[in-house]
Amino acid sequence: MVVTSGVPQGSVLGPLLFIMFINDIGNNLESDFLLYADDLKLFGTNPDSIAKDLVTISSWCDNWQMTVAPNKCECIRFSHMKKYAKLRPPALSIDGVCIPSTCLIRDLGV
Repeated sequence: MVVTSGVPQGSVLGPLLFIMFINDIGNNLESDFLLYADDLKLFGTNPDSIAKDLVTISSWCDNWQMTVAPNKCECIRFSHMKKYAKLRPPALSIDGVCIPSTCLIRDLGV
């Protein structure tokens, strides 16, 4: 198997090498985030900061020859105030693809 960049899938050291490789992706993010293997979740109260972080993530991926799958991205809004729940969700996009808003997100890592 020829791999020009990244980590070969199925290798014994693959998961460890990938974690070491991707570990600095959050160094320049304004929002809080959780990183688990190849999943990244952003948390924030400011949609503008989240939008900026999406650009930062996209640039990081371009720099390191990785791709983001916008079709696997979702946005969810949490609020304890009903008036905020009725507001239109923020317009977020990555690589020009709009990230859909949802009321339920499946976490496949669990």
